[in-house]
Amino acid sequence: MSTIATDQSAMQDRHRQVELQKTKRLALGVLIIAAVLYGAAVTFVAHYPNLSYLKALSEAAMVGALADWFAVEALFRHPLGLKIPHTRILPRNQERLGDNLGAFIQSRFLATDKIVDAIKAFGPTGHAIRWLLKAGNQQAIAHTAGQLISYVIDTLDEPRVQNDLRAFATEQLAKLDLAAVAARGLAAMKASDEHQALLDAGMDRLQALLAKDSVRRAVITNIAKALTLVPAGIDVIFSSYAQKKLYSTIEQGLQEVRAHHDHPMRQWLSETVDELMRDLGHDGPLRASLSEALGRWVQHADMQAYIGALWPTVRDWVRADLGRSESLIRTRVADAADRIAQGLSGNAAFIAWLDGAILAAAPDLIGTYRTKIGDFIAREVKSWNAKHLVEEIEGYIGPDLQYIRLNGALVGGLVGLTIFVLTKWLH
Repeated sequence: MSTIATDQSAMQDRHRQVELQKTKRLALGVLIIAAVLYGAAVTFVAHYPNLSYLKALSEAAMVGALADWFAVEALFRHPLGLKIPHTRILPRNQERLGDNLGAFIQSRFLATDKIVDAIKAFGPTGHAIRWLLKAGNQQAIAHTAGQLISYVIDTLDEPRVQNDLRAFATEQLAKLDLAAVAARGLAAMKASDEHQALLDAGMDRLQALLAKDSVRRAVITNIAKALTLVPAGIDVIFSSYAQKKLYSTIEQGLQEVRAHHDHPMRQWLSETVDELMRDLGHDGPLRASLSEALGRWVQHADMQAYIGALWPTVRDWVRADLGRSESLIRTRVADAADRIAQGLSGNAAFIAWLDGAILAAAPDLIGTYRTKIGDFIAREVKSWNAKHLVEEIEGYIGPDLQYIRLNGALVGGLVGLTIFVLTKWLH
């Protein structure tokens, strides 16, 4: 983007220089023509008396052209290199020019009331919404967003930046208040009764586990092993009976917990969660142990390797996506822009509110930056060397100044001819 802007600026500079040289040659050509006519008239006026009119015209035209050439040239440099007083006006007054230009921009272009009136007449919110609704503009925003993301990705891909990012990520993770996060998570879980849902899910898993034949046989076998005083053969029967009674008791207990929301088991779970939240919310051994564990965890080699691997993964995915014609990122940006525009297009109250907010904020922003902009312009002009200053100003207004030379020749010639005619008429 910056390369395109630089190329365009260089092309415009070349165009201005071409125009300047063209008008300079034109003005010089008029001066040469006047000189030739004057020479011819002087040479043949004795034979052709009427050439005296041409002589007066061309003589005055040369004087006018030379006088205006001197005036124009004196703005930028010493004419013919002669250090005549009050020449090379702009370079000599560069400091004052910079200050005056900065002050002029501040007072004439950045006046608070003028900018506020312009914003009010422009209607920035409505204008932006209408622009967004035009076909192709959402894609233009998405394309620009893609270029910006690519630039950020390339900037962050430097090894030094990577090291800084890894160190920053490690530092921020180590500062994470894991206890507070856990406490808020438990509070959210308890508020929606998800801790009871977890208990129900746990009971379901326990029931499914106990229903497996392998588990049932293992329970019977372990009961039989514990019955060392029971004769062989009877221990198996007794163990099977004990397993059924155990399972029946567990099943009955699980059903009671499921059926009653105020079951002591559920109350105990809620109280345990409350107690854990209190412990996590106050300084204490649990909070300290979590902080220490987090510090060790983020410094662990595996965690550092994981943090380091996150960036290449994200980078490669973003680059691959932006490289596709149907980029997901650009599509999402375009869709978001379209949804925003569609949603706000008929919302007159919001448009009026946002315009009002912009107008309310504008005076302070203008007051803050007006002086800074003026000072920047003044410093920029003062920082140019004299040659650059002359090239810049002459490039912009030089062609028009050369027409002053042309007008000087024309007006000077006509005035000279008029004076010559009046003088002859009076005599």
